[in-house]
Amino acid sequence: MQNQHSKSQTARFTQGLVAVLFFTVIIAVLYFGLLSMTDGDLLGHSCYDSYTRQALAWRQGYVYLPDGENLTWLELAIYEGKYFVSFPPVPSLVMLPLTYHYDIETPHHLVCWVYGYLTFLMAYFIFSRRCQVAPWMSAFYAFCFYFG
Repeated sequence: MQNQHSKSQTARFTQGLVAVLFFTVIIAVLYFGLLSMTDGDLLGHSCYDSYTRQALAWRQGYVYLPDGENLTWLELAIYEGKYFVSFPPVPSLVMLPLTYHYDIETPHHLVCWVYGYLTFLMAYFIFSRRCQVAPWMSAFYAFCFYFG
């Protein structure tokens, strides 16, 4: 009986691996397709990246963006005449070490892809283990969650 359970576990793992790899290829093709349609570069920087600006401000000792009044295209919160990034700062923590090498030109698109892909993987494991959904359905649901 133990051997049958082991074979079942191995088959489920193999199906899960194939499903994740299949959807990884689809995600990569879609992401790079969207990136190429917008003339983006995987290692390129986006002018809408407020997190890198926030990380650079932190390095200068500010909790606000000192040049915020010039950044009219960003969604910034204004409080007492100072401009703050109005979103949670967690992505700025990821960008902070990158600013030491890239300064303002961090590889924003690559970081977004990694974030998104990790979201896909976490959703896959949640659907697969917590919800007890079959590997292919877990990968499909995770894919829908990622692109939804």
